[in-house]
Amino acid sequence: MKILVTAVYLLAAVNGLRLLKSLPNNGPVRSGPVRSGPVQSPQKALVLHTYVFGDLPPLFDAFLKTVEKSGADLVIVGDNAPEKLPENVRHHKVSWEGLVQETERIFSLAPGTLATLRGAPRYKVCDLKPFAHVMFPSLIKKYKFFGWVDNDVFLGNLDPLIERLRKSHADFDTGAPFKESFGPISVMRNTPVMSNLTFIMDSPEKRERIVRGVLHSPKTQGFAEWGGKANIRIGDSMTGFLKEAQNTHRIKMKFGFPIMNDWWCHAEAKAAERRLWQEEVQTGTGKGMGSEVSRQSGCRCDVDLTGKRTSIRTADQHEVMLCHLQMGKGLKSLAKVDLNAEKWSYSYPAGIH
Repeated sequence: MKILVTAVYLLAAVNGLRLLKSLPNNGPVRSGPVRSGPVQSPQKALVLHTYVFGDLPPLFDAFLKTVEKSGADLVIVGDNAPEKLPENVRHHKVSWEGLVQETERIFSLAPGTLATLRGAPRYKVCDLKPFAHVMFPSLIKKYKFFGWVDNDVFLGNLDPLIERLRKSHADFDTGAPFKESFGPISVMRNTPVMSNLTFIMDSPEKRERIVRGVLHSPKTQGFAEWGGKANIRIGDSMTGFLKEAQNTHRIKMKFGFPIMNDWWCHAEAKAAERRLWQEEVQTGTGKGMGSEVSRQSGCRCDVDLTGKRTSIRTADQHEVMLCHLQMGKGLKSLAKVDLNAEKWSYSYPAGIH
């Protein structure tokens, strides 16, 4: 019996060798990735959106020049944009009426409900910053991270911000060191929770609070930040909703990437707010505009476009990711920037305070 089994195994081995010899010789076998369909292009890192309705804002061309080397893409959402745009900038054209209709849609309102919003000044669009990607999902479809940015800014090198986002696994990251949502720039991870704002939009009660307190008011309510004394309370702002979502473990937050904001250099800024800013920035992300040298010399940012990325430095040469000019708040008008130059400085003499 053992002899019979051995013979069977030998016969199988001989047949196997004959089969191998009959196969074509294509060289050594190389391992490689298993592909189950067409190769997908990799996700891009970060896209920001900014609203423009009506005339282009002052220094908008300078803003775009800094965006071009920022490391992020930009979408201009609105009814106006320059004819020539950098390669990393595109225009999502929509009229004011179209934006209002989309707002009614995502808030499950009957057409024509938001009559006050239709007639509101275009600056009112600031309250809609957090909702652009909900209205227009295609804006963020190919990106790992997304957010909004004001266009009265110079945008610096955002590579460190993108790396910070990747390492922290935060769902929402903000330039403000003391509040959850920051109007000039805030960024999010592209997850179903953040892309759909489910912690807001899945609640009829929360949507109603926004409709009643924000969308039915012709005045900008500071919704994209934390409201204010004359506006909605903080619990009905984006900061309030984010805080609640974080406290219920639906999202993870991160605060205080370095920016330069001339509001903090303004002579009327409160001493307590200045101290808080200094403490938070110095202990959190480095000096930024928290340094005394910058305060004593006023607000100044030096923009350099000669390298691979835009470089923005404060008066004491600390690099920041964004210089917010606060033009929308009606502060001091700015001198024109020479767009043919590769370097320029912005100064706002705030004095020593």
